[in-house]
Amino acid sequence: MTARFAWERGPGRLTAGRDRFPDVRRVLHRAYERTEFYRAKCDAAEVHSRDVRTWQDFQSVPVTTKDELIAAGEAAIVRGEAAKAHVSRSSGSSGQVLDVYGSDTNWIKDSIIGVEAYRQHIGLRIGDRQLYANTSEYPYRSIGGLGYRVEYFANLRPVGELADRLLRDRPEVLLVYPSIAAELCEALRTRGLDPLPDYGLRAVVTHSEQSSQAFRDELAAFFGCPVYDEYATEELGRLALQCHLGTYHLVEAQSHCEILDQDTGDAVAPGEPGEIVGTNLINITMPMIRYRQNDIAAIGNIACRCGAPRGRTLDQLLGRRNSFFTLPSGTRIASGRLLDWTYHLILSERLDITQFQLAQTALDHVVLLVVAGPGYQPERDAGIVRASFQRLLTDRVTIDVEVVPDILKTAAGRHIPIRSDLWLAAAELS
Repeated sequence: MTARFAWERGPGRLTAGRDRFPDVRRVLHRAYERTEFYRAKCDAAEVHSRDVRTWQDFQSVPVTTKDELIAAGEAAIVRGEAAKAHVSRSSGSSGQVLDVYGSDTNWIKDSIIGVEAYRQHIGLRIGDRQLYANTSEYPYRSIGGLGYRVEYFANLRPVGELADRLLRDRPEVLLVYPSIAAELCEALRTRGLDPLPDYGLRAVVTHSEQSSQAFRDELAAFFGCPVYDEYATEELGRLALQCHLGTYHLVEAQSHCEILDQDTGDAVAPGEPGEIVGTNLINITMPMIRYRQNDIAAIGNIACRCGAPRGRTLDQLLGRRNSFFTLPSGTRIASGRLLDWTYHLILSERLDITQFQLAQTALDHVVLLVVAGPGYQPERDAGIVRASFQRLLTDRVTIDVEVVPDILKTAAGRHIPIRSDLWLAAAELS
């Protein structure tokens, strides 16, 4: 199916660098007037949408959580819109399932904004074919009949089938989970393709899972093209995309991003890490107003040198708040730091580990689950891992290494590389 949209009003209107407050106010007013959930929430906080006239006023609008939206059900959806909406599903590392409703217009705008972001940052051209491996399929295969073509691959299918599609269809852009990209590399290596010959692939975009820059650099060496990371969620859509310098550029046309102190809820200064709170500017069927994304990052305070139009950037994308490790001393270590440490260890020590999951099971206990390759030496390599992590986690934490045949994924097929059972236990108690 082809998405039809007034293109001449599309990219410029949707993606130009302009003040987004009118968009925020429009979405807020619709949510207040046409959903029971947001009207009750704002009334309880003594906030009326008509009184929100400045960014400072907007800070008085209460934040929204996934738990609240799950409990609200259809009360969080604009009246009369649920039956005709497309539904996608958000679960992620929390394991809580939220159905997200979006109209045709939402999906079309999402596609147009995506095309513009890919044109700007990865060099997408008219006529380029995109192979999109994901759990949820886009309802459209091209945008406005302009030649931006997307073919879908269900990522719960065997990775060998994805390898077949890649070699047969020869797309210019591959969009894929990092864990599936790693499996794809192994599948292609078993066919004697290492590195991948020139099949016309010009860019790989990783999405939906946390990955390290070192891992993406390794993918780039295998595929023979740049690998860019996209930070997106079902609730807020496309939040940020890497440019060729590795900077995460906020996609301001899709969501307004705030960084708030995790304890006080106050805005933090650029460069200071805090929790990502976003307002989706294009989903007017199921509004997401000041939605707590549960991820930790900072707004960049230095302009990127890539040449892209001026705009805000994300810095220190530190990962899920519920994946942080807490040490006996009370020190907290971000999942992004843990991921980088683990991947650097595997590369620098040349450990034959094909997949891993680092899990904190108690305040003083961490286990590294590994899927081992033929060159893995259990006794020697486990000693290397323990010595390395004791430098990071201190000798007050016991580190165990377990070899497993595979690592369980979420129902959506996502691999969670860093897991905190402490957070999960606390969530269940609350």
